[in-house]
Amino acid sequence: MRIGLKYFAKFPKALETVQNISEVLEKHKVVVEYLPFELRADIPDDPHENLLDTLKGLDLLLSIGGDGTFLSSARLACHADVPVLGINAGRFGFLTEMRSEEFGEFVKRILAKDFHIEERRMLSASFPLNGVQREYIGLNDLVIHRQALSRIISLDTYLNDIHIATYEGDGLIISTPTGSTAYNLSAGGSIVHPDVDCLLLTPICPHTLNIRPMIVPPDSQLKVVARFSGIHADVNLTFDGQRSADILEEDEVHIAYSDLRCRLVRLRDEDFFSLIKRKLHWGAFIRS
Repeated sequence: MRIGLKYFAKFPKALETVQNISEVLEKHKVVVEYLPFELRADIPDDPHENLLDTLKGLDLLLSIGGDGTFLSSARLACHADVPVLGINAGRFGFLTEMRSEEFGEFVKRILAKDFHIEERRMLSASFPLNGVQREYIGLNDLVIHRQALSRIISLDTYLNDIHIATYEGDGLIISTPTGSTAYNLSAGGSIVHPDVDCLLLTPICPHTLNIRPMIVPPDSQLKVVARFSGIHADVNLTFDGQRSADILEEDEVHIAYSDLRCRLVRLRDEDFFSLIKRKLHWGAFIRS
């Protein structure tokens, strides 16, 4: 069996976890591939041939870190159709499956492939950047937002070429169900069960009382065009909170689901509602 360890080399807790896990795996005669990165920006949008060959040769990719590490691991793994298991060596770890100290408890099941797989769709966006059309993918969300100055931006938004709204405010979150518990939730969007196939549009601090979050069909082809109303404002695209690019007025951003999917390894017999109760304290009765 060949297992990859994906981690960020500047995180002391991740390095300690990698050392402990590699010792366990080597005792079980597992071939270990080390995939260290210095920064999230070092992770390519399209893995080069050598990296892709390494990923395709893996039976499993262990993402060692927090949710940010897992999101970048998902963007790598989906190109090679390799399953990803998240091991939390970070802080919150909503997307991760276990804490780092639990690995020894689960290692036999992992090696026996005694787990089930959840497939999650990846979000794709294409946009012009320095005169070249670029495409980024993400697991959680794409955020179109203003930058430093507190100026309102206007985002003309179309679904299958039908104008649905002009969002005026700080920006717009376009989220997958996987990302519904992330920035979308903080901005007032709905929690969506991961089995529901849809896209979520959630305005950020809308400057109006008649705009609310919206859920649209999964085959939607979205287009967003930034308008500055005569006053220039810097507008940025952010993917999973990690990849970013600037756009200009009148630039068209096209958003839809990608054909790529991330395969998440699940070892716990835990339903989604139990997960959000445990991780987010959903529905907890708080008495002062």
